[in-house]
Amino acid sequence: MKKSDLKPGMIVTYRNGRQREVYLDSYRGLSTRFINSYGHSMSLKDYSDDLTFKEKTDFDIVEVTWKRVEKTPKELEIEAVRVEMEALTKRLKKLFKCLLNI
Repeated sequence: MKKSDLKPGMIVTYRNGRQREVYLDSYRGLSTRFINSYGHSMSLKDYSDDLTFKEKTDFDIVEVTWKRVEKTPKELEIEAVRVEMEALTKRLKKLFKCLLNI
């Protein structure tokens, strides 16, 4: 597995045995945080593509796990409505563009 394969929600295990969850940080990009929520985080920018930590081998990622999370019927409905809205928005933009060119 490569660094680019990591996705939010995956759990990584470091060589030192600690586990962290991968998440998307709006400021730092893809990062990891302790599962026990101590508030510490590490940016994945400090890792090489082969998941080795650039400074200490204790933080090399040696295992990645991912649990598939099933969406509820309500979440599936919301996703379907969102997709429909995006399609309608694109269609409306095209129509407005045509009207403005008349």
